Amino acid sequence: MLFSSSVACIIVNYNGLAKTLACLEALLSMPTPPHSICVVDNGSRPGESDALLRAWTDICWQHNIDAPVICPPQPSDRLRGGLFLPLAENLGFAAGNNAALRMLLAKSDCHAFWLLNNDTLPRPGALEALIHRMNQRPDVGMVGSTLIRTRDALLQTAAGVTLNLFTGITRYVLNGLPPAKIPECCENAVESKLAAITAASCLVSRAALEHVGLMDESFFLYFEDVDWSLKFRKAGYALAWAKESFVLHEEGGSAPDGSAAALTYTTLVDYLSYRNRLRLMLAHYPLGVPTVLLSFTYAICKRILRGEPQKALLVAKAACAALRNEQGKPNFNKA
Repeated sequence: MLFSSSVACIIVNYNGLAKTLACLEALLSMPTPPHSICVVDNGSRPGESDALLRAWTDICWQHNIDAPVICPPQPSDRLRGGLFLPLAENLGFAAGNNAALRMLLAKSDCHAFWLLNNDTLPRPGALEALIHRMNQRPDVGMVGSTLIRTRDALLQTAAGVTLNLFTGITRYVLNGLPPAKIPECCENAVESKLAAITAASCLVSRAALEHVGLMDESFFLYFEDVDWSLKFRKAGYALAWAKESFVLHEEGGSAPDGSAAALTYTTLVDYLSYRNRLRLMLAHYPLGVPTVLLSFTYAICKRILRGEPQKALLVAKAACAALRNEQGKPNFNKA
């Protein structure tokens, strides 16, 4: 039986100080917070890591929790309460979470791990609902929350996404549904549609994780949670939805604010969305690759007709990169 006292929560920060702190406040305001909360600073801009540690320490004191341990700790150090893991370089979303998971797996008192985006605000019963659903279904390896968009207060997704095996395109389950309609939804019916759990709020069983392994860091950003979920399913673990686990999600927690940086970020997102979609299909559904490439050709033609040749070229470069198995953060000079 799983309890909140044996759950560790992981939050990855990358230049998102204010959002991360708001998420931490929401976590520690829960009636039953996680056993430990590990904040990973994923190679943020100079000064942010120190500022985050100071603020995280203040929050811990305000909630009568010991000041966070700076990780990786010595074997004798505790792995409960507040933890802080600074990384020298941003190697991607999966790498940030994996660094914390490796450390937490070394301790036997963590029986499940709650991956939570820094741009989320979990409601008071969010964790208890995730735990309840996992306890209800012993076959489950991953449980996702009910993610509500903060911009319009509509449902972003019921736990995760579907996957089109001809195009590799993912779609959020019940996207756009008014929250008032959620009680009418059947958890089992939703779970039958799930291809993957969205990692913005995802509870992972320790036993399943030790069997399947960590996330694939070669994706860098996007589709790593889909790839991970597919591996869980292939290993025989079910995916589940905790209907009463409400989590507000702002989205874009690591997106830069400056116009030049925002343009670069948008280009990176566009490139990785295409590259990693094709990489995912090559790894899991190779028979669908021809139709995926056909959908890429359609996207290239549309961009050319809209007078966007550079964006069309980006899709072509992303496809070539996937076919030659490019991994990690892309170098656009070589893409």
